[in-house]
Amino acid sequence: MRRPIQHFAAINGALLAAGIGLSALGALVGLGAWTPSSPVSSAPGLQEASPCTVETSSVLESTEITAIETVGITFTAQTACPADGIGPLNIVFVMQASAPMARDPDTGEHPQAEMKAAALEVVDALDLDANPWVKIGVVEYNASSNQLCALTNNAAEIAGCIGSVRATGETNLVRGVSGGLTVLERGRRAAPPSLTEVMLIFGDVTNDFSDPRTSVASADGVAAPRQAGCDPVVEAVDEIKAESPNIVIGTVCVGGCDVGCARRLATSSAYIFNTDRIDTLVTSLGRIMDSIRGAPVKSVTVDVTLSDSMGYVDDSAIPGATVEDGHVIWEVRGAGALSAVLRMRLQPLVSGGVAAACESAEGRLVDSADRELTFALECPELTIEEADATATPTLEPPTDTPAPDPETPEPTETPTAEPRIFMPLSHNGFPD
Repeated sequence: MRRPIQHFAAINGALLAAGIGLSALGALVGLGAWTPSSPVSSAPGLQEASPCTVETSSVLESTEITAIETVGITFTAQTACPADGIGPLNIVFVMQASAPMARDPDTGEHPQAEMKAAALEVVDALDLDANPWVKIGVVEYNASSNQLCALTNNAAEIAGCIGSVRATGETNLVRGVSGGLTVLERGRRAAPPSLTEVMLIFGDVTNDFSDPRTSVASADGVAAPRQAGCDPVVEAVDEIKAESPNIVIGTVCVGGCDVGCARRLATSSAYIFNTDRIDTLVTSLGRIMDSIRGAPVKSVTVDVTLSDSMGYVDDSAIPGATVEDGHVIWEVRGAGALSAVLRMRLQPLVSGGVAAACESAEGRLVDSADRELTFALECPELTIEEADATATPTLEPPTDTPAPDPETPEPTETPTAEPRIFMPLSHNGFPD
């Protein structure tokens, strides 16, 4: 049976030696302990290396393939930075306040109560008194949006705003996202470059509001009312991501959530949560806080040099990468650089033997102070078996012996005297 191969390398600075690191990462991916690798270094010509650290892994989906198969490989770079100048974290709760959140008198289900309880649990877990650099704002939305709380570190004030969220009217999630962005933009005034922003959308992630006063051009060039559904929300969120790529956008599903839309809005699948497992959201926010306490990561670049034995499968890189001159190069910026997960598929260029998945894999981290850190990732080996020539035989279909028609009865006067004697047949198919 084929087993996946896993290679790990931990790049440790002085803080990791003191016991500060991301030990929980192994538990997240079920991989166990991490092993140390070579010390990292700063880029040539720089006076100071970044104090951040990187833990890496290289995982093949299989260690044995045939010469006609492809294999996937996943590179992971998990970053962490020391607490040598805590940067602010601004979070906005965008909370659904439309009729679907009201209590159902028939079933007794009350999505709004569930949503409010989850939001309050997050506020309590963030321990704002002990973390004055963390602020939360609250926006409610139905047919329009309404700011209930500007960004504040006052837990009691935030709890009051959460408690005042209504449950009436239609659901215009586009307005909700826009209102949340406004709160974050106001918090950027006089904020340092190390500012990190998070938008959490609480609700069923639906958008049933269509405003006839706003229109978009249809395919034939005729203006038509902007329709409800997920597409207008995705358009609004994509604009936010384009203008502010460092914003982390997460969804917190309440009740019967539109999971497909939630996936399209969130920064990644790691930021899709549910109110019945709010602990996962608390854990994710905790990791963000741990990562930004010091110098947050601006970008992570990974350059994989392909080997002579394995070739790149076209269009297989996730996220998209630059492929040229035998190199596959990813550059991950903003929130995604905190935990970069890079995937591609490879195909054998040789038949038989042991081959390395790549020639080399090198990474570079740049923090918010433009300090750099270089690191290496493993290139695991795999066994390539010769393809079985008989595995997929090619048979020519018969052309002159069609199968008998099951509706046509067989002749009854068939000669049976001697099996090797053939009697001449007349034109009608029976013996003369």
